[in-house]
Amino acid sequence: MISRKNIVPLILFYAFLLCLTLIGIQLYDFHSPKWLLTLIVLPFISFFFIKNKHEIFGELTLNEVSEIPAYAFLQALPSSYKYLSKTALFFMILSLARPQEDMVPKDISKEGIDIIIALDVSLSMLAKDFEPDRLAAAKRVAKEFVKDRQNDRIGIVIYAAESYPIVPLTSDKQTILNAIDGIEFGELKDGTAIGMGLASAVNRLKESSSESKAIILLSDGENNQGEIRPEVASELAKAYGVRVYTIGVGSEGTALSPGRDRFGNIGYREAPVRIDERTLYEIAEKTGGQYFRATSEEKLKEIYSEIDKLEKTRFEATIIKQKADVFYKFLWISLGLMIIVFALKNLLFKSIFS
Repeated sequence: MISRKNIVPLILFYAFLLCLTLIGIQLYDFHSPKWLLTLIVLPFISFFFIKNKHEIFGELTLNEVSEIPAYAFLQALPSSYKYLSKTALFFMILSLARPQEDMVPKDISKEGIDIIIALDVSLSMLAKDFEPDRLAAAKRVAKEFVKDRQNDRIGIVIYAAESYPIVPLTSDKQTILNAIDGIEFGELKDGTAIGMGLASAVNRLKESSSESKAIILLSDGENNQGEIRPEVASELAKAYGVRVYTIGVGSEGTALSPGRDRFGNIGYREAPVRIDERTLYEIAEKTGGQYFRATSEEKLKEIYSEIDKLEKTRFEATIIKQKADVFYKFLWISLGLMIIVFALKNLLFKSIFS
């Protein structure tokens, strides 16, 4: 029979282990939680040893132990000693369940996102539905966006019938702002090569080790140039884990739009606003980004603000989702307890009983 003297502390002991387990479940995620089910066998092991009276003294009976001169000393040992081996087994099982915790950088305030702004600089960007034209408005809003992204690295790519990176990824905001100020129509062959602009932006990001990589691609026309098709460039962005936010710029209906006469001079006339929205939407959808339509400078500001919020939220979520194994903490506790048990049984008790 198992006496009440033995069963009460044992129940309290396992109630304590149960509390530790519940606390662990609250604090950690377990990669292999099935191992926790093996904790059920611990009480049965304890009852077996109590029944057979072999917890500390091996083959010695309790009557024989009581006759040993050092028994009084043994009784003075902390009563929790006989639970050390079970506690060691408990922590060993916890380590096998692979507890994990959120891995957050020590200096998250200095972490950031790598962003490339791909700006259309084709002739149609001189349309007068924005003040004084689309290109000038796009530059103003882009500069405000750059100023607000203090912890990010930003690069600038311009494109028309071809593309050209004017600023590599950098955290030097003044360099970026100066480069944006210097963007003018006429630097590149005229046309709209969305695929080329996107591919060039992806190329700036493919070596990035940032947790979050994004492209803001702005266009006001239809894809009509370029050796790389937009769908190919979007597949490339997806392959490198780059989200693409696309913005179609232009008012609804018609706008005072630029065109060239036969002598190459630029003139203006009312013309329908044609934006390749389907292509821009498909690029964003394929890469996990979003398509926006900017019909005014104010709307463009709102879009940049929305992208700012989306990227910050995504970045924080990415950081939180990272997990770090901490099983070694429990493993070291288990091994430490096992060493203590071994030392007591094979050194202290052995020397006492010899």
